[in-house]
Parts: sequence; C-alpha cells; structure tokens
Amino acid sequence: MLLAAVILNFLTAVLLALLGGKYLRGPAPVDYHEEILKAAYAEISEAHKGVFRALNVVVGAGFYAQAVVIALVTYFGVWNDVFWAKCVVLVAVLLSGLPAMLAAQQLEKHTRIATPWRPGLVLIGMAVLAFLLSLF
Repeated sequence: MLLAAVILNFLTAVLLALLGGKYLRGPAPVDYHEEILKAAYAEISEAHKGVFRALNVVVGAGFYAQAVVIALVTYFGVWNDVFWAKCVVLVAVLLSGLPAMLAAQQLEKHTRIATPWRPGLVLIGMAVLAFLLSLF
C-alpha cells in the first residue's frame, strides 16, 4: 500500500505543478472572474487586470512550491515509511487546499457562476487517500 500512497502523492504534486503553471502563464482575470465582474456590472480596467495578474502569480507560485515540498517529502520521507512525512504531506494539502476550495465553492454559491473548486476537492481526496493507504 505504501507504493500506492507514494504514487498518489507524486501525482498530487504533478497536478499541483500543472495548476501552478496555469495560473502563472494563464490569462488574468480568468474567465470566471470576468463573468463575476460582468454580472456585477463592473468595468474591468487595466488596474483590475494588474491585480488579478499579481494574485495569479502568487497562487501559481504557491502551487509550485507546494508541489515541490510534496514531491521532496514523499521521496525522502513517505517512501521510507516515515510517519511524520506522511503527516506533513496531508497537513500541507489540507491547510492550503481546504480554505482555497471552500472560498471558491462559496463564491460559486453566492454568484451562481462556476468556479474551480472541484479540482481542489480531487487533490484533497487524493492526499487523504494516500495518507490512509500509507498507514497499511
């Protein structure tokens, strides 16, 4: 089961890195941001675009950093069946993933415009499953 946990952790790290790349290279504001602003009859100025771009860079860099941490802790700790390393991966994903997912989910509930909270749910689920598998 440890091998399955390691694979899931590495997959989580890869998906986080891909998500980080999307935010670092992608458009700002993202499509759903534009929809929310337009639904509120807000004008999207260059200043708005600059703010969204800056926030996207921070989010993307955070995803990359977390991907690297998860990969390294998995390689040097989880793979060696070190309990604290398993906990670090789980806690890192939960501490960043839950607030991000819940914020996007609440925004979707409030605006009725689809937000990207579902990938967060998948990544959190993968990390929880990896942790549970690593215990057996």
